[in-house]
Amino acid sequence: MKKQLTIQNKSRLVDLDIEFNLDIILKEKGINMRQAAELAGLSYPTVYSIVRNKYVRCDLITLQKLSDALQVPIGEFFRRKQNAAQPHHG
Repeated sequence: MKKQLTIQNKSRLVDLDIEFNLDIILKEKGINMRQAAELAGLSYPTVYSIVRNKYVRCDLITLQKLSDALQVPIGEFFRRKQNAAQPHHG
């Protein structure tokens, strides 16, 4: 079961219906996790945790390093969870 991303808002945690999309981006670019870590100047365990959606908090510096290294906008690192409730219109 995948963990949900959470944002700490003062004293409470908020569950988000998004998850990281980095696994797909790496596959599309033909880059493995070790290569991504090296390119971004991050540790392999950090990249592994993000790819496997085990990272529940990720700082903007980490996202910016990955964005610069992979030449991908930060917004593309996220996708809506497939089991997330869709808003009802109508």
